[in-house]
Amino acid sequence: SRDSVYAKITALKRQGEVSFISNGALLLTVPDNLSSEESAHFCLLQHEAPKDVLLIGGGLGGILGEILKHPVRQVDYIELDPKLVSMAEAILPLGISRDFKNAKVSINNSDGRFFVRTTSNKYDCVIINLGDPLTAQLNRFYTKEFFSQVKRILNKQGIISFRLSSSESYINSDLSRYLGSIYSVLRDEFAQVKV
Repeated sequence: SRDSVYAKITALKRQGEVSFISNGALLLTVPDNLSSEESAHFCLLQHEAPKDVLLIGGGLGGILGEILKHPVRQVDYIELDPKLVSMAEAILPLGISRDFKNAKVSINNSDGRFFVRTTSNKYDCVIINLGDPLTAQLNRFYTKEFFSQVKRILNKQGIISFRLSSSESYINSDLSRYLGSIYSVLRDEFAQVKV
């Protein structure tokens, strides 16, 4: 366990898996190949030639390695807490932690919203790998204002991608309103929205 400016971070290792917990909430468990592959490839395969990628959060679980399987030129990885990155480098298997040091990867310890608002860079793909907007901290990444800022930094054929909890077979009224509100905000900003 380590205390950072942002949280108490705990790493638990058991039977080849490492789980990171921040202030009592599970952040991620490594390895999680399915989530890493889906988060990276669903987005990058939609673009004909992704070169510049912005990854906001969640880069510690293997998604960087999946992104680097594509012929990208640059991956800007935004992770708020530098203590989380340093713990991951020390604890995670070499293959995953080696991705942090890849020459194509630039790790920026900054708030993702602040980075998007202030950067002059343009991206082919923006992957928001933060999970559901269940807290005030995460909710800020699913607003009309944030999506408008992301649109500003996308290249002409650019793609934004993120995942939300859902159900394959049944969507109750609460889940319907939740997903519908985010879908409506996206439709206000982007010409195409694919689920």
